[in-house]
Amino acid sequence: MSEQPVVEKKRKSPPRGAGGGKKSRPTYTPEVRLKAVRLRLEEEFSVHRPRRCLKGRTACVVFHDHAQRLRWSKRQRQTIFRLLLQQFGAIVGNPTNGAHLRPATAWRVTVEHWLRCQYLIVVRQNQKPNVSTTFAKLWSHN
Repeated sequence: MSEQPVVEKKRKSPPRGAGGGKKSRPTYTPEVRLKAVRLRLEEEFSVHRPRRCLKGRTACVVFHDHAQRLRWSKRQRQTIFRLLLQQFGAIVGNPTNGAHLRPATAWRVTVEHWLRCQYLIVVRQNQKPNVSTTFAKLWSHN
């Protein structure tokens, strides 16, 4: 008698693979895998490139340098976070040109503005190199 309900329960349950179970991983072609590996490596090595603005050091070295790390108390960090949340709320609540910013964009703009005001970062546009657009006729392919 005790086995009868178990058998009925198994019969009423959905078949395997009908949802709710583990999902199979998508299969990728070797070309797609290779492209993903290349992108990951490019991203990894771009962080490890020496930068002139960091006095020839890499971003990782500067980030992990304990001598230059800013030390803020818990109270200072809480004050900064409250200030950032207040500015974030003002940006999110005030539509620009009739459209609201996405929350991630508004938060990025808020933090970037605060970091600029504290002189912790400098954001500038890349200068265009002087490139001549006139070509000599000798360089023609004809």
